[in-house]
Amino acid sequence: MILNMVKKMLGGVRIFHALTMCAALALMVVGAWLFMHRHDGALKHGIITAIQQRDTFAHINYKQLQAFYNARGQGAVWVGSGGPNGKAHELREILNHADHDALLPSDYHVDEIANYWERTQLPDLVRLEVLLTDAFMRYSVEVKAGYQFPKIIDPDWHIDPERVDPVAVLAQTLAKANFTKSLSEFAPPHSAYRNLRASLQYYRDMARDGEWPKVKVEKDIRPDAPYADSEKLRVRLQREGYLKANIAAIKPGVYNATLAEAIINFQARHGLPATGILDRSTARALNKPIAERIAEIEKNMERWRWLPRQLPERYIAVNIADYKLNMYEKGKNVLDMKVIIGKKYRATPVIASNIEYVDLNPTWNVPQRIAREDMLPKQRGDQEFFARKGIRVWSRHGKQMVRIDPAKVRWDDIKADRFPFFLQQEAGDSNSLGRIKFGLNNAFDIYLHDTPQRELFRNPVRAFSSGCIRVEHPEKLAAKVLEGSRWTPERITSALEKDNTFRIPVTQRLPVYILYQTAWSGDGRMAEFRDDVYVRDGAMPDNLMLSSVVKPHKFTTAGI
Repeated sequence: MILNMVKKMLGGVRIFHALTMCAALALMVVGAWLFMHRHDGALKHGIITAIQQRDTFAHINYKQLQAFYNARGQGAVWVGSGGPNGKAHELREILNHADHDALLPSDYHVDEIANYWERTQLPDLVRLEVLLTDAFMRYSVEVKAGYQFPKIIDPDWHIDPERVDPVAVLAQTLAKANFTKSLSEFAPPHSAYRNLRASLQYYRDMARDGEWPKVKVEKDIRPDAPYADSEKLRVRLQREGYLKANIAAIKPGVYNATLAEAIINFQARHGLPATGILDRSTARALNKPIAERIAEIEKNMERWRWLPRQLPERYIAVNIADYKLNMYEKGKNVLDMKVIIGKKYRATPVIASNIEYVDLNPTWNVPQRIAREDMLPKQRGDQEFFARKGIRVWSRHGKQMVRIDPAKVRWDDIKADRFPFFLQQEAGDSNSLGRIKFGLNNAFDIYLHDTPQRELFRNPVRAFSSGCIRVEHPEKLAAKVLEGSRWTPERITSALEKDNTFRIPVTQRLPVYILYQTAWSGDGRMAEFRDDVYVRDGAMPDNLMLSSVVKPHKFTTAGI
């Protein structure tokens, strides 16, 4: 009986303790909720104050911060009572490695963020919140649409980058389930960009081991000829990956077959004649410092950020710097050929256009600039020039165009700045457009066409036109452009044998991108490089990632 009474008393004690513990836990939860509620309210108030005062930090876009936090109800994104949250950690990791995309991490407040990262006082948490939000917005614009607005540094670039609204991008990214994955998808999705990104790391790693050796070439060196710098050349080629790392030392003083084979590969990847002859132009390419090669890769990564994020399934790309045309279908290269581009003083612009029609046996309405600057001097020096080239001369009388006999014009008296005539070249073998013209819709009257000067395609540097693109195999290109229509290759050939001009509308949209790319990579290691024929690389900062160049109107021009 006594034992039962003891058990009941002990049971009562346990219940009492359990009730006491529950009450204490409830008080803790309520207290924590009240603390968090007060803390969240204090954070909101601190954010509002920081944005309104606009004097917390320099280089902060407070206007966009205000737009974002107003829409959000002023709530914090990145910090809580205990400091930065998981998303803040993920964002900081991306910002700290912005240099992987040839961007400057310090532009995204990484040092200031590090300074406030471990602090838990309310004013410091507000500062950290503001810094992270502004950093996200800057980064989202620049990695998506470019570090610089293209026309600021290249007036001949006429493809506008994506318009990025960083306020909307931040809201959308926060709403996605995988925040880190969403951040990683900001950079251009093209494989060409990803390969350049990997090549950038490859050359930076190479640079950490010091500069590659310079080689001296005073005259052409052929295989098996004596060459004093053969060992330096071996090390140079080995450093970049053109020779295997474990290859045996080259016999001193001889330019042997192993070196010549590596040089052929090097020449091909630098747009040089792949002869295996070690000449001065090859030596210049070999001796360009690693830092300059890194800068070229960075600049071409920037150009990819200026291009559409989604390329069509079927399109034509002309790389001005490579003198090359490629046609792609579903990501596959289905046609490639050499091209001739504009002379340096009549440089071909970067444009995006569409092929609207194909002319077989075209006539050529000579642009007035070419008529004044090119045709008039030739006619003055040779009174038969127009007649021999099939060039008709027209003059406007009221609303009528009247044909003029060039033999009756005193050409020496005609002033170039007041040229009163219109010139048209009739179809035929001597027509400057050749036998096929591909009409594009653009503001610069740029188009693709054939040429009677076929011998020019043998030159490695092919800047001979007045701005338009001359193509090496116009009939092959016409067959691909008109594929699926009633204009078969056989019918095209038959029409070209006649003198009549045929205009064939292109009903299926076929985009053409005329681009300027001086570096690219197919495997993410060794890049291919081309000479900066129009000095457009030279107009960009020498090293984007390390430059202190001021980026004007970062959000309003490259962004919204």
